[in-house]
Amino acid sequence: MKPSNLMNIYQNLSYSRNFVICAFYTPSYHTNALNLKESIEQFSLNYHIEEVKDRGYWEANTRIKPEFLQECLNRFPNQNILYIDTDACVKDELTFFDTITEDICIYDTQRAVGMSHQYLASTIFLKNTPNTHELVSLWIQNQQGGVTLVDQDSLDKAMLQMKGEISIKPLP
Repeated sequence: MKPSNLMNIYQNLSYSRNFVICAFYTPSYHTNALNLKESIEQFSLNYHIEEVKDRGYWEANTRIKPEFLQECLNRFPNQNILYIDTDACVKDELTFFDTITEDICIYDTQRAVGMSHQYLASTIFLKNTPNTHELVSLWIQNQQGGVTLVDQDSLDKAMLQMKGEISIKPLP
C-alpha cells in the first residue's frame, strides 16, 4: 500500500513527437485516467498523466488546470503540450498537432447559442513559447478570489488580455 501523500504519475516520453499529451485527475477520476492512458498508448504517443489532490469541489478542481499546464510547460521545455481532459480518449494518430505553428490551438465557440464561454479548454495545444507562458501566467492570475469561477472564466479573460499578442489556431 502506498503512503497517502504519494500521487500516481503515468508517463511515457519515448516517442519522437513534438508534443506531450498532459492530463491531470483527482482520485475519483482514476479509472478515467487509466482509460485515457490506454487510448494514448494505442497510438504510441508521449504522455504525462498525473494525479492531483482534490480541492473539495468541482469549480476548484477545474482551476488546477492552468497551474498544471504551467508545470508541464516548465517540465517539458523542449516539447509542446497537448492538454486533454482525463474523461476523454484518443481515437486517432493526432498528426494534426504536429503541424501547428501558432502559439495555441483551441476550440473557439464564437459564443454560439448555448455556449457559456468563448473558448473551451477541454483540449488545448500549447506551443512552448514565451507568449504561451505569458497566457498561462495570466490565466492563473485571473483565478484569484473567485470561489465559483471555473478555469474557462479566467481563460477567456487571459485570452482578451493577450489579444493581438498570441497567435491562435482554431481547433476543428
